[in-house]
Amino acid sequence: MARISGGDCGIGKSVAVHFAKEGADIAILYLEENEDADRTRTLVEREGRRCPLLRADVGERQACEGAIRRTLDALGKLDILVNNAAEQHVAKSFDDIPPEQLEQTFRTNLFGMFYRSSPSRDRYRCSSSKKESASTRSRRVRFGRR
Repeated sequence: MARISGGDCGIGKSVAVHFAKEGADIAILYLEENEDADRTRTLVEREGRRCPLLRADVGERQACEGAIRRTLDALGKLDILVNNAAEQHVAKSFDDIPPEQLEQTFRTNLFGMFYRSSPSRDRYRCSSSKKESASTRSRRVRFGRR
């Protein structure tokens, strides 16, 4: 069982479909692109796998904890976390970045990675073989196993 944040489009969507082809049920955590999430769910379900959709803001700790509970309610356990959700904004200079945008980007890309991972590690029924990985565009981080 896998949960993929940002699994509604792009790399996350591709990972979801390929995991499903290999036999994994997939929970998709996404922000607001309902149509994209529905399309990804359709592709996963075509492979005969379950695919609950979990709409949540990954930059909010309580939303991430709720997503873990909803994943476990739907799938029963969690073996793999793919922390793919991220945001980026193009600016010509640092002066063009409003403080609110900078804070939101850090909430999503940095704090969100920990919010999406820590509740599953400490409080919920997760498989002992659980793997975690995270990506923000081309950067990849692998968390150590406990």
